[in-house]
Amino acid sequence: MISERYAPAGHIGATAHKSPRPSWRTRLAVRPALLGRERVAKAIGHAVPVQLALAMSLIACAFLLYLFQASQTSVLDMNIAYQQSTQMQLQLENAALQTSATRLQSIQRVDTIATNQLHMTKLSLSQSVWVYPVVPVVGPPVPAGTDTLTAQRQSEPLSWMVRLVSFVGDSL
Repeated sequence: MISERYAPAGHIGATAHKSPRPSWRTRLAVRPALLGRERVAKAIGHAVPVQLALAMSLIACAFLLYLFQASQTSVLDMNIAYQQSTQMQLQLENAALQTSATRLQSIQRVDTIATNQLHMTKLSLSQSVWVYPVVPVVGPPVPAGTDTLTAQRQSEPLSWMVRLVSFVGDSL
């Protein structure tokens, strides 16, 4: 209201009484905390030693990052060199095993071992031996309540096998 804004005027001719200026502590206490932080940041930002310390800490952080990356790079380079040497050794070993397998599978070697160590002889075509295997005929299981002829008719693959066996037996 109006009365709150204006103080009652005293005598017109009287000297105005000045209120004492509050101390700096009361002024800081009255201001919001945010303004205090801003003032401190401005004061610190303008101080040369603080700026130098901040610059040195940033340079130190950059240097530490560089050292970390350089050490990681050297470790990875060593791992790559080790893996390449291992790969080269394995390739040489693989080549040696391939030549050994080729040598061991040669026809001359197999023929020499068969005749000399196992005392086998070479057969001519006139000395061929035919082997006649005896295969027992096994009938399919017959379901209860059906006759054998109906079961054979239902099982066509079985009749095909019987025909095949009889054909092979007749041709020998």
